[in-house]
Amino acid sequence: MSWLSAVPVLGGLLDKALDRLLRDKGKVAEGQQELNKLELQEAPKSYLRLWRSFLFWVISLCVLYVMVVQPVMRFYFPDVPLPPLAVEFEELLRLLLIGLGAGY
Repeated sequence: MSWLSAVPVLGGLLDKALDRLLRDKGKVAEGQQELNKLELQEAPKSYLRLWRSFLFWVISLCVLYVMVVQPVMRFYFPDVPLPPLAVEFEELLRLLLIGLGAGY
């Protein structure tokens, strides 16, 4: 008996071993979706998520104003007075990084 006759047997064993070691991505995604649904059902009904996202958008728009709008307006319309922000730019960046999860 040659080693070629053992290839189908080894292939079947290898396939079974890989199935046990590597998870099916579709099953993992379905399980994660089900877990997300259960977590949302148990989550308290609050407006906490709403004001956090609103605050993050306000901070993002302020950073956009300082980094994009002000330089463009100063370049194309140097005579137009621009209102300054009441907050320092470093503070805005720090708040933005905290909102993104990088400031902890």
